[in-house]
Amino acid sequence: MRFELDLELPDVELLDVSRNGKGDYVIELHSTKKVVKCRKCGRELVSFKGYDDWIEIRHLPVLGRKVYLRIRPRRYQCFDCDNEPTTTEEFSWRVPGKSYSRGYQEHVLRSLINSTVEDICMKERGFRSKTC
Repeated sequence: MRFELDLELPDVELLDVSRNGKGDYVIELHSTKKVVKCRKCGRELVSFKGYDDWIEIRHLPVLGRKVYLRIRPRRYQCFDCDNEPTTTEEFSWRVPGKSYSRGYQEHVLRSLINSTVEDICMKERGFRSKTC
């Protein structure tokens, strides 16, 4: 039985959903962005250069299981800047440079209300570890 899942994540499409060896969900995504801004000059780039390495981003839990989003960001090249640098796309739903989504970050912050950091660490790590 298949069902559609709206992740409410802009600029991506869902490719596959699987479970890893721990029973967690891994959702493979594909970027639908066609334009990014150059990290040096700020111009819009449309010259696709290839893909960056796969990244795995922790997202909101589903059915009591951890969820990871897996995606290969696109790279674009700027021919207007010296040395023709490449720029890797960023996603509005990901905390830049972090391995978790904004939705997951908000989930953890809301969980801290009337709880301690240690309590939340235990809950998010599945009660296996008492330290963050």
